[in-house]
Amino acid sequence: MEPEWFQNSFLVPSIEILGVDSVKELWSKVPTEAKKKTEKEMKLLRDDELFCKKTDRVLKAMKNIYVMRRLAVLNEVTSLLMEKK
Repeated sequence: MEPEWFQNSFLVPSIEILGVDSVKELWSKVPTEAKKKTEKEMKLLRDDELFCKKTDRVLKAMKNIYVMRRLAVLNEVTSLLMEKK
């Protein structure tokens, strides 16, 4: 039986959609060294994905702060203009 990381990865359905049958069976015939290399690469991809998600949250928070600052400047300028009316 193949490790969970392989069975649960995007690899199996992505390869099956290309018309390759028995992906898990074929994978069982791949040399162990190649499997280990792929597993390491998959771990790096997961780590990068987590980093991107964290970065995305930070960017969204910064965007919200930026929008609030823009609104504050707009409010200030509008108030200054209305005082002159």
